[in-house]
Amino acid sequence: MTQPTDFFVEPYRQSLQSTVDAVNLILSGVSRLQELQLKAINEITAATADTSRQILEARDMPGLMELQQSLARSYFEKAAGCWTGLCEAAGRNNMDAVKRVQERIAQAGDEWRKVAANASPDAAPGMAAFQSMMDAARQVYAVTTKAAEDFTRATATAARADSGAAQRAQAAKAPAQSRPAA
Repeated sequence: MTQPTDFFVEPYRQSLQSTVDAVNLILSGVSRLQELQLKAINEITAATADTSRQILEARDMPGLMELQQSLARSYFEKAAGCWTGLCEAAGRNNMDAVKRVQERIAQAGDEWRKVAANASPDAAPGMAAFQSMMDAARQVYAVTTKAAEDFTRATATAARADSGAAQRAQAAKAPAQSRPAA
């Protein structure tokens, strides 16, 4: 005879696998962020040699001041681009996690329906109550997921807009700063 706990073995196994999958997804996202950071570090390191050469080539104070303004603008643009890239990567990681959780919730619901269909008649009231709870949780999660997706898109859009606005503001300041004092 089948024990009542036997019905829960597969759903429990699935929930444990979901946990492992979630950890792997998170680690994958962290790895992508680290790759972006390493790329930024390598670009800055490569640019440092060129910057050193430019400093050595500057012959006078106005040349050094012009170089400083140029470098400040360049570094600001790179920092804004890096920040935008990190926000977009974090948003993608979040969306990947949300989609994976949605898939796992759907699988858990399917597994639960199988368990409920094979349950003994004595277990039907408990199974029905649990199914109702699963359905309610799925609906709440769907609303939360939609809000998270909207927030992620809005954050990425705002980061791009802020980066562009900051770059335009910096570019507008540059000509004013390079004018000689009267």
